[in-house]
Amino acid sequence: MPVESHWYHDIFHLYWIDASKTILVLAFENNFKWKDYYALMDVVHKMIDDITHPIVYVNVWAEHVKIPSDSPLSHFSNMKNMFLPEVAVVVIHNPWQRTFFEILARAIGFRKNETYWMAESYNEAITIAQVASRKLLDQSTSQ
Repeated sequence: MPVESHWYHDIFHLYWIDASKTILVLAFENNFKWKDYYALMDVVHKMIDDITHPIVYVNVWAEHVKIPSDSPLSHFSNMKNMFLPEVAVVVIHNPWQRTFFEILARAIGFRKNETYWMAESYNEAITIAQVASRKLLDQSTSQ
């Protein structure tokens, strides 16, 4: 069954920003539970299943969205084990949530400005993602 290049749910919005499917945006629009997140990851896996080139993920968190409080470190570790992007750009507007995310990211081994970047806005995130995508594609074609 083909998976759409655009998926919308009342909690998440998931879409490619380019026809070549190199940048995937995961927009967190409302608070969620971890079971919702894992359901989203199932959709992501279906969307990327047949893609052979590197993908940059842009995660955008609305200001009112909070990371679920029940065992976030274990869930972030599960996320890393089941799905580790080559590069992710994260936009979290809420300063407290942003700090919390950065602590969790370091705890599970993400490397800031190597495997993930923090951006202040959606536009900045897309710019970073486009540069990272070109770099990853150049590296993958030169190997």
